[in-house]
Amino acid sequence: MSIPRAVAVVVHGARVLVVKRFLQRERSTACAICRGTGVAGPACPGHHYAVLVGGHVEPDETAEEAALRELTEETTLSARIERLLWTGHHNDRPASYFLMTDVVGRPVLSGPEAEENRPDNSFELLWAAPDEFAGLGLYPADVREPLTRLLDRHQGDARTPSTHTAVQITGPDQARLVRDKPVPVPADGQILARVECVGLCFSDVKLRHQFDRHVRKSPVLHDDSLRDSPSYVPGELPTVPGHEVVLRVVAVGGGVSSAVVGGRYVVQANFRDLATAASTGAFGYNFEGGLQQYVLLDERATVAADGESYLIPAPEEPSASQLALVEPWSCVEHAYAVRERRQLRAGGTVLVAGTGGPGGLDLSGSGRRLGTAEVAGLTVVEPAALAPRSVDDLLYRGSDADELERLLPLVANDGLVLIATGGGRFGRPVDVPVGRVHYQNLRIAATTSDDFADCLDAIPSTGELRDGDHVNVVGAGGPTGVMAMVRAIVSSRPKALVEGAVRNPARAAALDHRVARTAAERGVEVRLFDPETEHPRGPVDYCFVMAPVPDLIRTAIADAAGHGIVNVFAGIATDAPCPIDLDTYTVKRLYFVGTSGSGVADMRAVLAQVADGRLDTNLSVGAVSGMAGALDGLDAVRDRRIPGKVVVYPALDDLPLLDLGEMVARYPSVGPLLRDGCWTGPAERELFRVASFRHSGTS
Repeated sequence: MSIPRAVAVVVHGARVLVVKRFLQRERSTACAICRGTGVAGPACPGHHYAVLVGGHVEPDETAEEAALRELTEETTLSARIERLLWTGHHNDRPASYFLMTDVVGRPVLSGPEAEENRPDNSFELLWAAPDEFAGLGLYPADVREPLTRLLDRHQGDARTPSTHTAVQITGPDQARLVRDKPVPVPADGQILARVECVGLCFSDVKLRHQFDRHVRKSPVLHDDSLRDSPSYVPGELPTVPGHEVVLRVVAVGGGVSSAVVGGRYVVQANFRDLATAASTGAFGYNFEGGLQQYVLLDERATVAADGESYLIPAPEEPSASQLALVEPWSCVEHAYAVRERRQLRAGGTVLVAGTGGPGGLDLSGSGRRLGTAEVAGLTVVEPAALAPRSVDDLLYRGSDADELERLLPLVANDGLVLIATGGGRFGRPVDVPVGRVHYQNLRIAATTSDDFADCLDAIPSTGELRDGDHVNVVGAGGPTGVMAMVRAIVSSRPKALVEGAVRNPARAAALDHRVARTAAERGVEVRLFDPETEHPRGPVDYCFVMAPVPDLIRTAIADAAGHGIVNVFAGIATDAPCPIDLDTYTVKRLYFVGTSGSGVADMRAVLAQVADGRLDTNLSVGAVSGMAGALDGLDAVRDRRIPGKVVVYPALDDLPLLDLGEMVARYPSVGPLLRDGCWTGPAERELFRVASFRHSGTS
């Protein structure tokens, strides 16, 4: 009985993936045509031909399983089966031809063909068009006609469905899985992309909870030109979360210049030129994000005013999860690398308040020089008459808590507050908008002297660690906490101490497992502790706060060493009350830094590290899911159930949320492909191989 053959038909635009062979030896015992015709050498048609990717079906597998296995073995690609195209014969063997979809990776010759590939017996992977079939000797010849018809239908990616699956947020604490969301057709200037992978972030949870109250959900100012874009969803319009993505472009509208069909991209989520009342436009907030199978992007949002695209080309070699996690890792990178303003804003508005004037500080570069008292060179104003966020630099001399609290709302985004107490004390906690440090780049520097220049001198040039800093990452067990720990370890000198505050013992164990090798290689001491029962080992030079809890800011101030830095990474709401001990902050000469998101340069830097193997973003993966488990994934992030990042593969529509242990139990063949218990590219490819046909309705 003939052994059946299973074939993987991989289509890209108007071409199909084939294996071209050219045997230059005189005779091959494996060549059926040599044996049948007696013609030997390169003149034999059997020595010079091409076939579709495929191979024989093992006794213990189905044809679908064999097609997916052969695809990965011969090309390193992974995919799922869309449907059975047809059946036929190959060398008198029954053959089944399956159309592949949601293909992941770049085709690289592998398996037996790669092992046998040499000058006298060459194998090559090619994308072949119908007019090349005859010249390549595509075998068997009777597949050429149906393949040509298939490619004609698929020209322009006709495989894109009319509907797809998405997570929609429709109101505060209201999210649903939509199975029939229409797939839009890109108009001029628009891009349609298939989402390969999306990471879930605590910001997605905050968006689900706050909805239109979220700082990034508000409308873009002067948004008339955006209102016809289906992906622009400000205010109360339903949105799709998910800003940590890698995309594959499947179609473009007229005039698109920033992306090409077939291109792979990561997305810089902060559309910095689209100002809102309190922030900027953002992918996954007031523009639909990637927690769906297809996403529409608009160059009016994704191309900056200077022509820079927020779609960053991504290499084919890294896994989809590695690339999706470039965005959160770049946010951590930006939090360290952010450059601080150490002078008054040139041409800006400065307000001098409290007692006395600016002292020796030169205000000549400021465009408007305002004061609350009669001082030479200042225009006297009543603070109550000033609009909120109209002052770029606030210079406050004094220690009246009530007065300072009235003045702080006047400071604009990217504003600088300099406080000179002259030895006075506020005497009570002062309500400081710490959330604005994170979201709006507000900065506060203070001194016990009466000289504002001392405040400027205390501002660090960047948010980077300083040589010898004792680091404490508060909330280190969470997904971004893992990233902050790794970044702190690799940035510290040997024998430095990097601590992590983790309440959950399981998370602490998982974190220790993830960072142990890196710490040992760097010679850095790592100490994890439960903040409920223990404290940092001595004063902390650099505290990274990863949880949006105002009490943690107060604790960080108490734990800090002199000249300490408190990095407010967690997104505390901008209007959340946060009374802090400003007296201690001033005496210790502490400084808050904080960032939200990242820049294109940060993402390119992290992407380069991933591409050349210096950074494996998969270290932070704790669970995987398809669309069926996406809502559960958001709940898991909210409840901190997973000691790592949750990554969603939208193509695996019905796959539930599985932590790595559960995933290995369900799909045992994936287990050996983990490295030290961590997610890998080979594990991702194997998951697609074993899970896709079971969750595609084709098994």
